[in-house]
Amino acid sequence: MKYIYILLLTICFGCSTKNINYDRNKIIEKYNTDYKFFLNDEEIVFKNFFLNKNNINRIIVDKKSKTVNIHQKYKSNLYKLNEYNLNRFINEFFELNDLNCQNCFLVIDGFPSSVNRITELSFEENTIKNIVHLKETNLDKTALIITTNDM
Repeated sequence: MKYIYILLLTICFGCSTKNINYDRNKIIEKYNTDYKFFLNDEEIVFKNFFLNKNNINRIIVDKKSKTVNIHQKYKSNLYKLNEYNLNRFINEFFELNDLNCQNCFLVIDGFPSSVNRITELSFEENTIKNIVHLKETNLDKTALIITTNDM
């Protein structure tokens, strides 16, 4: 009888945490609504962070406390998109202020988003692969298309 109780306790407490692989879209889909996210023990809004999957050491999901802890191999710098030097990707005449219009939008790895999120988005070093700025002057439509290394 003791063994059954020990087995039940082990099963109950052993399943409260698990390690998962880094897949940004799956993590957002499965855990974004109820869970708190931590990056190296600092709370973050995960949907606003784009991390280098090669720098992820482990991800621990704790179902009991509803937390997702992401631990990096080495701590790297995170850049806000509006503070990032976009001249590496876009010509020198581009300014983020050009995107403050009604018909502007942002596409990151194929997912459309509001251009207002530019001030909220953070990217880890070497995560951005390519940025394309599309501007249709006749229709006053502008798009900023970002491709990360996760694609």
